[in-house]
Amino acid sequence: MLNVIIIDDEIHAIKLVEHYLNEIPQVYVSARFQDPMQVFTINDLSKIDVIFLDIEMPEVNGFEFAKKISERNEKIKIVFVTAFTQYAVGAFELDTVVDYLVKPITKERLLKTMNRLIKHDETHSPELYISCCGSFEVYYKGEPLAWKTYKVKELFAYLLHQHAPVDRLKIFDDLWPELPDEKAKVNFHTCISLLRKAFREIGYDHVIKRTGSQYQFTLTAYQSDIQTIEQALVELQQEPAGNSEKNYKTIFSIYKGAYLEQEDYHWSFHKREELQQSVHTCLLTRASQFMKSGRLDQAAVYFQKMIEVNPTMEETYYQLMTVYRQLDKKIEALKLYSRLEATLEEFGLEPSLNSKKIYREIKNKNV
Repeated sequence: MLNVIIIDDEIHAIKLVEHYLNEIPQVYVSARFQDPMQVFTINDLSKIDVIFLDIEMPEVNGFEFAKKISERNEKIKIVFVTAFTQYAVGAFELDTVVDYLVKPITKERLLKTMNRLIKHDETHSPELYISCCGSFEVYYKGEPLAWKTYKVKELFAYLLHQHAPVDRLKIFDDLWPELPDEKAKVNFHTCISLLRKAFREIGYDHVIKRTGSQYQFTLTAYQSDIQTIEQALVELQQEPAGNSEKNYKTIFSIYKGAYLEQEDYHWSFHKREELQQSVHTCLLTRASQFMKSGRLDQAAVYFQKMIEVNPTMEETYYQLMTVYRQLDKKIEALKLYSRLEATLEEFGLEPSLNSKKIYREIKNKNV
């Protein structure tokens, strides 16, 4: 997620850039200022990733101001925005300047800039990153960690899943339920040894703590998609509605599949269902907010995401077909119904009467 600030003395210019940026799930506009000096009222500039900065502003020169920003935080990327082309050569003398946009800015040109910044952000992730959405993968410096055996990988996922010390007998039951305790014990100690070795080889010692018969994964110097999603869900419960946009976007962009759904880990089922329901409720809330405010295109994007992460929930198809009807998108609505039919057919089911009804209404009328 990129935190962005827009600085321009013209309010309509700010609104245009913000409108385009709000359509990008990986971007959050955290502030916008007509007075550049207000940037320094922000408590922690280290949390800002990109600033869109006008060059010609009353009493402030954009080039000089960009230097002041870089002195405070050299990691902030600057995108200059101006109506004048003659500044282009001098604009890139500052190392933190990544692009130069000429007004009037087009959506396509801005997206090109942001896609490059998003790609850069994704390739400069923390040294240790753990992905649990869909499959279970561990990345060290951007490269996937290789596992000696499938069971070593599952043991690590299991310890990470627990968030607390867990007795080895419970581990035996959950990971080797078909084996007698003595055989499970041998397998367990072999996997623990290999797991510790895998982390020592990338510079992490003492990642697993043993206290009596209990074991716990103790490393905290990592980031994970599920950790980020769960934090965003907690904050959404605590925040007033007006301050929640960043967390909605975080969940939208990071949740790319159900928790460990591609792994055959029976012990993860309860959390998978629980988290899937929480994310579904979150996305539905955001889609409903967009519908109430008349932003049907944005509502459709969130309904599409809901279908992507949970393709068997018929009600979501119905809601999206309703939105498509209001947007006069007949072809999209009919294709969506066909997709619903095919999905339900896999389970020996057919669409409900309500879904069939809206399908007939859309098909038979020139919406």
